[in-house]
Amino acid sequence: MQGFYMKKSARVPLTFVLCAITALVLLSPGARAVTYGDVNHDGVVDVRDVVLVMRHILDLETLGEAEQELADVNVDGEIDVRDATLMMRKALGLIDHFPDIDQEEAALIEEFIVEEGISPGKKMVVVILNVSDPEEYTVQVGETELEYRESIEGFRGEVIEEEAKLSKVSISRTE
Repeated sequence: MQGFYMKKSARVPLTFVLCAITALVLLSPGARAVTYGDVNHDGVVDVRDVVLVMRHILDLETLGEAEQELADVNVDGEIDVRDATLMMRKALGLIDHFPDIDQEEAALIEEFIVEEGISPGKKMVVVILNVSDPEEYTVQVGETELEYRESIEGFRGEVIEEEAKLSKVSISRTE
């Protein structure tokens, strides 16, 4: 494979450059785990998230695109009082999960991280499973099957931006 030249005398393999870029993307401070209902990105679904959603519903504040996706907890394409009610029920401990998300699969996910991708219109997605042997599983986000990486003990891949959502994850056990 041809190398990539940084200086006249220093030749760096292209695979090294790609690995370095991927590491920078995955370790950048913008990388975050995604949890439905956690609109303010503080790691929990609580009354503060409900207030943000209610302010959005009442047109007092506009949520960003990522926050709108997190606020649509019943995954019906709309942010409304039904979403706020479900979030409040979860914040109060009355429900464990949001009903329209496949809980069998969601229970397997320890972290779902989305970051800017290398290619235009794509996001880098990392899925870390809460299982004893992740190599026994395959993970797909939308139409893209993620690749298992032993170094991160999880699955990663570039996914079309519109499909880089927790609701698009499917997990299956390999035979």
